[in-house]
This record gives sequence, C-alpha cells and structure tokens, in this order.
Amino acid sequence: MVQARYTWGYHLVALPALLNAATMMGFMILNCILGGETLASVSDGSLSWNVGIVIIAVISLIISFCGYRVLNWYERVAWLPILIIFIIALGIGGKHLSDPPPPVPATARQVLSFGSTIAGFVISWCALSSDFTNYMRFETPRYEAHRE
Repeated sequence: MVQARYTWGYHLVALPALLNAATMMGFMILNCILGGETLASVSDGSLSWNVGIVIIAVISLIISFCGYRVLNWYERVAWLPILIIFIIALGIGGKHLSDPPPPVPATARQVLSFGSTIAGFVISWCALSSDFTNYMRFETPRYEAHRE
C-alpha cells in the first residue's frame, strides 16, 4: 500500500487499505483451508481438516512474525518443493497425458466463473505486489527511497 499513499493522501489511504486488508484476510483464510485439507488428505485419515487448518495457520503466523527477510528467503526457496511435487505427479499420471478426453464446449457460465476466479486472485495480489518486491533496509535514506 506504499504507492496508494501518494495517490490517496496520508489519511484517505485508510479506505483502500481496509478494503485490501479484508481481501487479503479472505485470501489467507482460503489458503489455510486448502492447506489444511491437503494435510488431512495426505495423512490417510489420521488428521482431521480442522487440525490441518490450525497447523497451516500457526506455521503461517510463525513465518509472519519472523520478519520480512525470512519471508523473502522462504519465497526464494518455496518453488523447489512445488517443482518436485509437480514432477512426481507428472511421473505418476504421465501415462494419461497421451490420451486426453474429447473437449467439451465451454458454456458462458463456465467461462465467467473461471475468469472471475483468476481476476479475484490477481486483484487481491496486485495491490501488495509492489510492497513485496521492493525490499529496502531500515537504514535506507529517505531521498533514496523516494527517488524514481
């Protein structure tokens, strides 16, 4: 929300900041639910969805309290386990890739639903992307922080 402060002013930026906080809370709740369901599904029934959701939420909270450097480090290395999982899934289900089912024409409802899902994901992230991609140390002088 750093860029919004310049366009909305110091006090009016509270409105888009509150709306963005509500959007991000929904986004993070959805992530916790999906992560908890994933943990429950890979545990062969020994872990309930509720416990999985709490585990994901606590791990996310601990990472958020560690600070921006830890979050940046995590974002730099988090792609590797995902890549390994995708390669394993491709190896297991790769035999089915050569014989896809015949395509079914998409209805307007399906296209709009898919488009709104993608837009909702991107819109909630784009307001914060500039804050996550610009890391300035605490010691950075003001004239360097506001230089174009």
